[in-house]
Amino acid sequence: MTCKELIIKLKESGSAEPETEVLLLLSHMFGASRADTLLYPGKDYDSQKLLPAIRRRASGEPIQYIIGSVSFCGCNIKVTPDCLIPRSETELLCEIVSELLPDSAHFLELCTGSGCIPIAVLSGRDDVSCVAVELFEKTAELARYNRDANGIGAHRLDIICADALTLDTCTGTCRYDAIVSNPPYIRSEVIPTLSREVLCEPHAALDGGIDGMIFYNKFLSDYKVMLKPGGFFAFEIGFDQANDIKKLCEKFGYACEIKKDFSGLDRIAIIRP
Repeated sequence: MTCKELIIKLKESGSAEPETEVLLLLSHMFGASRADTLLYPGKDYDSQKLLPAIRRRASGEPIQYIIGSVSFCGCNIKVTPDCLIPRSETELLCEIVSELLPDSAHFLELCTGSGCIPIAVLSGRDDVSCVAVELFEKTAELARYNRDANGIGAHRLDIICADALTLDTCTGTCRYDAIVSNPPYIRSEVIPTLSREVLCEPHAALDGGIDGMIFYNKFLSDYKVMLKPGGFFAFEIGFDQANDIKKLCEKFGYACEIKKDFSGLDRIAIIRP
C-alpha cells in the first residue's frame, strides 16, 4: 500500500487529517519520515501490517491510541484508553506554569491522567518537584510509566491515587507554590454531541458536571489552604468558560488572569488569592 493509497483509506474511514495520520502511522510502524514519503511516494508498505490499524481508525478510535503514544512538549507520552489524549492547548499550560514557578518550586497537580503536565514541566525545570493526583489506579500506573520512561525520578514526581473532589485538604503540613490542573470541564449535556474520536476517551476525564465547573468550584473553595503565600492556581479551561471562571474567582476573592491559546481562544486561567 502506497502513501497515497493509505491517505485515501484513512479519508474514507472518516479521518479529518488523513495526511498527518498517515505520517504518524508510517513513522510508528516502518520508521518512515516525512522526507521518505516525499522522496519515495510510490513505496509499497506492508498492507497486512497496516490493515488492523486502518480498521481501528475506521471504527473511530483516535490515531494516538492506535499508535500508543503522543509527542507532548518534547516528551514521548504513552497513551491508552485509560487516559485523556494530551493536546497542544495543554502544552501552553505547561509553558506558563514553567515560567511562573519560583526557583526550587514544589507544586500539586490534580487529575493528572497520563502525567503529561508534570512530566513536561519537570523535564524543563530540574529544580522543580511535584505531587500528582489521579483518581484511577490503572491510569496512575500509566502516569508512573511515563514518568520513568522520561527519566523523571519518583523523588521529584510522586503520583498518588486519590479523588481530587474528596481529598482532605485540611490534613498534613505540605504546602505548594502552585496548584495546577486540566480537569474535566465539559458540561454533561454536551458530551453526547462530541466527535466519535473524543467519545473514545474516558468519560470521567471529560465530564465537568452540569455546568462544567464542579472541579474548579472544589479547587478554589477548598485548596487555598494548600497554597504557600504568593502561590497560584493554573487551570486549563474551556474556550467559553472565562466569564464563569471570573465569577467564581470574584465569589472566593481571587484575582484572575485569562490567557488565550494559539488559536486565540480563552484557555488558561491564572488565579491568585
